[in-house]
Amino acid sequence: MKSDVYIFGLLLMELITKTKLGSNPSVLDNCKPGSFVHKSFEDVDDQTVFGITSLACGCVSADPGERPTMKMVLNDLDKLRKREGKRKRDENESTIE
Repeated sequence: MKSDVYIFGLLLMELITKTKLGSNPSVLDNCKPGSFVHKSFEDVDDQTVFGITSLACGCVSADPGERPTMKMVLNDLDKLRKREGKRKRDENESTIE
């Protein structure tokens, strides 16, 4: 199960870096949340970026015992999705007023 989390973390990192990790594995060397996000994510608020990158870093931890379970990953993603949705609703309401 921990290898599934690792693979998910790799896929998540490829999505947020817009890089095939096979061609740039150095992203994993010093996995620091927020340090490897592609510029196309500049419109996403810092807390969401930090949450997603923290999750990705946790998933690719060298120590399988430090990796979250897939249930924990799903819960974290759900919280981030709900928070981002609330933020967007709040922004829309403030531009209407």
